[in-house]
Amino acid sequence: MEKVLRWQATLQALGFDPGPLDGKMGPRTAAAIRAFNVAAGMDANAPEADFERALFQAVNAKGITVKVPKLPGVTSPSIPGPGPAPSAIPWWKVGVGGAILAGLAWLAWPQKKRGR
Repeated sequence: MEKVLRWQATLQALGFDPGPLDGKMGPRTAAAIRAFNVAAGMDANAPEADFERALFQAVNAKGITVKVPKLPGVTSPSIPGPGPAPSAIPWWKVGVGGAILAGLAWLAWPQKKRGR
């Protein structure tokens, strides 16, 4: 839905009539895509990847900025944060080798960062 809305806004900015900017692939949007493909020198039913590449190149060539409107009731998916920081692992859970490496890393750390 958001992809079609981006296409509609971009086609409209380039002078093609995709119909209402509603994020739906209707007959006017499909006709605008075919018209753009032909104007760009491609087959009217060019693959989606070729259409998107040509659309991007046309926007860059003309130096225009496309403003995509927000659809009411549609929210972008949220990206979860990194989560809680891992707690310190006791040496008996990492084994003796891990405890030795952790100790050596601590000794190699500059003293002013260790709190001394």
